[in-house]
Amino acid sequence: MSNVVVVSSAHTADERAYECFRMSCRDLEIPLHILGTDLSLSYYSNDPRLFNESVGRTLQFLQQRTEEYVVSSDAFDVIASRWSEVELITAIEKSEIGLLVSCEANCFPDGSWKAVYDADALWTGASYWRYANAGQMCGRRESMIALLEVIRDYMPKATCGGQANEVLHLLYMEHYGFRLDWRCEIFQSMYTNAQTLVAPHRDSEGKVSAYNTKFSTYPMFLHFNGRAPEMPRWYRHLTDRTYPRNSMRPEYA
Repeated sequence: MSNVVVVSSAHTADERAYECFRMSCRDLEIPLHILGTDLSLSYYSNDPRLFNESVGRTLQFLQQRTEEYVVSSDAFDVIASRWSEVELITAIEKSEIGLLVSCEANCFPDGSWKAVYDADALWTGASYWRYANAGQMCGRRESMIALLEVIRDYMPKATCGGQANEVLHLLYMEHYGFRLDWRCEIFQSMYTNAQTLVAPHRDSEGKVSAYNTKFSTYPMFLHFNGRAPEMPRWYRHLTDRTYPRNSMRPEYA
């Protein structure tokens, strides 16, 4: 019995739009739950009413679950690379409040928080990925519920168009306490030139997973945020399947 639940908002009735995520999770026996198939479930909606509805449904779902840990992820632009509950939980518990947030190389939206990230002594220039990205997060269930409630309450303060990303930047400046996955132990952002730093790795059993050559880590989820290229190639590497044509990602057709 899994002690982790993976949740994602698909916000489309076309399963082909998130087939890469769904099928890669199925192959790895990752307990994925798609919360809905309508636009109201998007964390990135510019409509405050729809955003609040999205977070409200997610909170209701999590409050009814019994698993101790949660992974929250985008759907359209994600591929699962490998899975280990033990490693996931270990990474989460490195944070005092039990929250791990993915990082990307690009600070979106840009703002005063960028200088705060850049000055953080945590990496002093060592990490290529340092800016919080709301597309993928994980944590203890109660900590994730608390974070989602804060994100919902902070949304009126978001004025730069970054929605949940912007709220995470504000929380980072206020020292909320989540840990940034800057070594890409669990989450790998593929935006910008990450393609030169992430390579397929085949183990002794012939299984292929992603390998971060900068930190010698094996992230579990690849996030092709910002319409990062190479998603079809990685889908073939990891699943031996052809990338599904769909209207949500026409650039890969």
